[in-house]
Amino acid sequence: SAMEQELYSLAIERFKIAYSLSQDSLLPCNIGEAYRRLLQLREALEYYQLCLEKNPKSQYLPRVKDIVQQLSIFNLE
Repeated sequence: SAMEQELYSLAIERFKIAYSLSQDSLLPCNIGEAYRRLLQLREALEYYQLCLEKNPKSQYLPRVKDIVQQLSIFNLE
């Protein structure tokens, strides 16, 4: 819905601000997920890849790798 899209867009904006201030390594995962839900797949892939780079030992690694693999099918890079 339009409301959900607006909320995800706002979340992206706020997550990016938080990341610029804190460099919290999990924020790129959140940004990637918000972009994915908006179907902005190129941006989602970019942030999920950053998430993998910043969190090589995260408990979320298998899930994020699966998402990256799925998004890579679309030849977004």
